[in-house]
Amino acid sequence: MILTKFLTKSEKVNTTSDMMLNEKGFYITILMYGLFSAVAVQKNVRDLRMTEGNIKPELSPKD
Repeated sequence: MILTKFLTKSEKVNTTSDMMLNEKGFYITILMYGLFSAVAVQKNVRDLRMTEGNIKPELSPKD
């Protein structure tokens, strides 16, 4: 709150949103797709490295 006051140089900060509910849902959906894709890419890179033998699986059974 203090940072937004500093950046806008105003005493009162408008916290209400003028976006419609379906527009908010669209942006939330895009955010969730982005997070899902980041996790999927990380897992695919990990699995590819495991098949190449560069790293060992984290949850391997103890011998």
